[in-house]
Amino acid sequence: MSSHWFRNGDVYTVDAANPWARSVVVLDERIAYVGDDEGAREHLRPDTVEVDLDGRFLMPGFVDGHDHLIGGGIGKLGVSLDGLVGKDAVIEQIRRYALDNPDLPVIRGHSWTPFQFGNGQRPHRTWLDPVTDVRPALMNSYDFHDGWANTAAFIAAGIDASTPDPNPPASFWPRDPDGFPSGCCCDGEAWMPIAAALGMFSLEAVKEAMQMTLFPAPSWGITTYFDASTVVRGALNDRVFQHLVDLDSAGELPVRIVASHALRDPEIPVEQSIERLRQLNNDFRSPNVSITTLKLFADGVGPQHTAAMLEPYADEPDNFGPFVFDTDAMSRHVLAANAAGFDVHIHACGDAGVRGGLDANEAAQRTLGRTGARNTICHLEFCNPADIPRFAELGVTANGTPIWGSDYRGEFLDAYPTLVGTERLERDFLPYGSVLRSGATLTFGGDCPGTEIHEIAPLKQIESAVTRQRPGRPDDRIASPHERMSLADAIRCYTVNGAYALRLEDEAGSITVGKQADLQVLATNPFRVASHEIHTIAVDATMLGGRFTHQR
Repeated sequence: MSSHWFRNGDVYTVDAANPWARSVVVLDERIAYVGDDEGAREHLRPDTVEVDLDGRFLMPGFVDGHDHLIGGGIGKLGVSLDGLVGKDAVIEQIRRYALDNPDLPVIRGHSWTPFQFGNGQRPHRTWLDPVTDVRPALMNSYDFHDGWANTAAFIAAGIDASTPDPNPPASFWPRDPDGFPSGCCCDGEAWMPIAAALGMFSLEAVKEAMQMTLFPAPSWGITTYFDASTVVRGALNDRVFQHLVDLDSAGELPVRIVASHALRDPEIPVEQSIERLRQLNNDFRSPNVSITTLKLFADGVGPQHTAAMLEPYADEPDNFGPFVFDTDAMSRHVLAANAAGFDVHIHACGDAGVRGGLDANEAAQRTLGRTGARNTICHLEFCNPADIPRFAELGVTANGTPIWGSDYRGEFLDAYPTLVGTERLERDFLPYGSVLRSGATLTFGGDCPGTEIHEIAPLKQIESAVTRQRPGRPDDRIASPHERMSLADAIRCYTVNGAYALRLEDEAGSITVGKQADLQVLATNPFRVASHEIHTIAVDATMLGGRFTHQR
């Protein structure tokens, strides 16, 4: 191993007992000293390498509390539809891509939103058919929850008018009058069979995705993250985890990974799911890889009206949105997982989904008591104010993606009032500041492919948490200004809070003697720049357990 002495800069430890220092000594993989230069000299070894910060900023590595850096990049392959306005612009982009890539057997694309085509209008397969010729085409939405396929893709997957919806009402195909799917694939079970038929899922595809998302993570200052699903299943999922363990054994894994076993089918017996998680936990483990968590889906997402809501959608007054796992199903799974010593991470976008997740945790605690479980409810696209205090009361962590709490993509603040009305939007939309001030543990994550790859960067997310605007957009409308938070609080959400949620508070999250040397060097002190410039700060170096994983 090696030894390093970081000096001559601002050291922000995120340790409440000792928040600022000037000097840090790393011996092998751990932090040996935090303080001033004089004290540091007593801990140096002959092999210690001095790192002159030259006025730069040293802080803990970021702990991303929800992301998909293993397989999520699969959802960002092909032609990007990000930032385009209107159906014609989207179709033209796809047409040009297809013409420029005549040898591709499948036309892939990503990052469309339902709002691009006008509120309430879902994309149709016949829009794609003329510009993709006879080749199958599949376009993933910006959040990877939905798909948009042409006729050839449905035929390749053996899906026609007689094919039943995969998991109604949560996952389905809107239909033409003759019963054939119209082209939009609402939620994962609807587009994944098409993706599988088109050869989208393979170990090679995951490795390609990792080059886009996992391996660059240290350049964004990330040292640890929670993988909320590899996005692949079955035997391929096992091969992916074995690949990660092999990378770690070879000293080539760029970040520490705490991973999950993701469930979308509530009909699978609870005992079977817990046994599968136990198997993954036992079979795929290394110093920087562990599988500790059961991932559940309470519901879908707001833009497709699949988030479970306490009140109906404003533009669909008979639709409250469906549950995937209803409260009873979540309760059974939370109880079983916590009893077996595992944690639970629940996707919940609608306020009814959030409440159901909290109710499930409360039910489990009535049976088990407070076991010390580190359960999380993520996203909180909408959360009723009455439920905000319950996170702290139940010891449930809330996780969010701050950049969504802005006029994301220049669309959200115009589109969401149509979905829920202005009052509910202002009151309930991604209430991260309120959750934090309630005393709950709040963590942040980039959640790619629910965001673009460049938006994984925690400094971009932190800026949006502080401003409730898109990074670098000081003239943007502010989304729920009362949900803004301080820079110090936003950093805690990406460091000590994230470590706590992953049971790593004794190993990571702050620059504290005895912890792993998970560090990053920023070119500039973020407390000394304007809030709209935080995202511009370069990460000059990143260290994981005393090993440099990035140097600029």
